[in-house]
Amino acid sequence: MNRQLEELRLKNKEELNALREENQRRRAQIEQNPLQREESRSNEEGGDGTGRDVSRIQTTTNQTEARPRAVRRHPFVDGIMEVELPARWKGLTMSQYDGTTDPEEHVDVFTTQVGLYTLDDTILCRVFPTSVKGPALNWFTRLPPNSVYCFDTLATRFGIQFATNKPHHLTSLALVNIRQKMTLKPGPFVDSLCKKPVNNLDELRTRTTKFIQMEELKEFHNTTRSDAQEKRHHDRERMLALRSSHRFKDSRQPKYNRYTPHVSNKAKILEEALNTDLITAPRRVPTPLNADTTKHCRYHRNYGHITEDCFTLKDKIEELIQVGHLRRFVKWEGGGFSSRGE
Repeated sequence: MNRQLEELRLKNKEELNALREENQRRRAQIEQNPLQREESRSNEEGGDGTGRDVSRIQTTTNQTEARPRAVRRHPFVDGIMEVELPARWKGLTMSQYDGTTDPEEHVDVFTTQVGLYTLDDTILCRVFPTSVKGPALNWFTRLPPNSVYCFDTLATRFGIQFATNKPHHLTSLALVNIRQKMTLKPGPFVDSLCKKPVNNLDELRTRTTKFIQMEELKEFHNTTRSDAQEKRHHDRERMLALRSSHRFKDSRQPKYNRYTPHVSNKAKILEEALNTDLITAPRRVPTPLNADTTKHCRYHRNYGHITEDCFTLKDKIEELIQVGHLRRFVKWEGGGFSSRGE
């Protein structure tokens, strides 16, 4: 695009220089033509009319010199702004161009409306300034004087000046370049672009917006689902804790009528039993609700009671002692021990 603009500018510059030279030649011819017409008219009328013609020329010259010269505010060659508009001309009904939209679309609308009245090139040139405003009109009034002699030249310069406002159609190569610059990650969005390429940047923006909305909705659903799963997990933990609490309360009834006294605490006996594989640690269950978190049981590995007060561990140790294990922890006294069933 930049290379095409540069080539158009160079071509336009060459045409402008050629037009300036041609304009200088025409102006010289126009300045000479009145004198030639007066001389030929004098020769036809004879000597009697010579004085009147010379007098008329001098009067016209004096009036021209006395009349103040208007400030030129257009780039057209002489004669274009003096052309008369069609008798039934009613003016343009289109919106004025302010330099922010597609220049080619503006030219198309302009030529269509003027074409309803005339196809005269000079009228197209003369009326065109009335179709622009703001920055576009400011650009027009600052074009070099005598640099435009036809509407094609004006339209070409107009299109070059505001070319950045044209909608750019994307090709597959352009999409590849955009993908490289944006470093798009592989995914549904890139797959969609490959399967159905967009035609311009507006379509790309629309497609991007839709995918962003889809991703946000997907993330919202995932978050909601995660919250629901977390709530279900929390509820399940509560139920397990309640069940564990009930089981724990039910198991607090002593299994034996008499328990063997020990020479060590239950924590040390438990460590010995675990190291010798006499006891297998139970599956860890959550701490019961409203349990005392200052008390910890090393056998159940949760809170609510201390290891010394654990009835389940007490029964396990007594079972092992009665079958002949853990004898070094037994405090021998008179009498024996028996199970609750005895």
